[in-house]
Amino acid sequence: MIHPARPPPIPVDYRRALRPPELGRTAYLGLMGNGSPSTSDLFHALTLLQGYSLGLSGVAQTSLAHGGASNVDIGLLTAVDAMGPVQPSVVAESLGRPRSTLSRSITRLLAAGMIESRPVPGDRRRVNLTLGPEGRRSLAAFHAALADYFEDCAPIVKEVLLLLGRDTEAVLDKPAIEPSEAARRLATVGATYVAAVEAAVAPYGIHAMVDRFAVAAIAHRGSIRPRQLADELWLTPAGTTGVLDRLERAGLTRRDATGVADDARGILVLLTPRGEAAAAAIIAVFAQHLEAILEVHSVRVSRGTP
Repeated sequence: MIHPARPPPIPVDYRRALRPPELGRTAYLGLMGNGSPSTSDLFHALTLLQGYSLGLSGVAQTSLAHGGASNVDIGLLTAVDAMGPVQPSVVAESLGRPRSTLSRSITRLLAAGMIESRPVPGDRRRVNLTLGPEGRRSLAAFHAALADYFEDCAPIVKEVLLLLGRDTEAVLDKPAIEPSEAARRLATVGATYVAAVEAAVAPYGIHAMVDRFAVAAIAHRGSIRPRQLADELWLTPAGTTGVLDRLERAGLTRRDATGVADDARGILVLLTPRGEAAAAAIIAVFAQHLEAILEVHSVRVSRGTP
């Protein structure tokens, strides 16, 4: 039974994004205590966490009242909640993003009544941001849903930790943190990682998150059918076609109709040498930020006062 003060259950749809790619039996053998993970292990862990990220976006879309919530929106709301009243420049610095990247989110959230803007006392040229009533309500719903999400995703996080040879029991020894703190940490670490990986793949013509996710997914599998890619990245058929067309135009992928033995009409998508170089850039950044990423995901989240 759901407590009346809590939001309704998250639709089951978001859990589609949590389905991990198939894991061969040998993937777990010899990992514990054997030094640094292999590139293959890193790609597998990355694809699992990409699914985690997509699912988290689904939670936000469902919980935040204005809809269409982006990761920037979530980070902005969380920062304003923690620091408000606060100036936009301070929020941008806390999220590791230029202020210009927050402008659209601020405009959107102001229009939706999620945040409010008031002049700074003594300096009417500057403004402070605070949560509006709708923002407080929606963020409370998001935090409650986030606690559910962390619990639902515990097996995924455990799989990532096992895959990388980490101690899964150590998570149980950590004190539980509030959902608002978990959201703040996710936003901060996520912003730092995303800024670095976006800069790394921009020279390859990758500018959309979903395109970057697709390159990593193909690199992990070696080859993939369009339908598999759609399932893994939670895409519609039209969305999948758009991703594949962009990647082909950038010279990152090619389609092979000869490699599907059980389906004469089947097509496999593979990376080109340029695509492999882009994938290498992605995994290099992931490896550089791995410790912070694992730390922010391997937490216990409290449910607060029922």
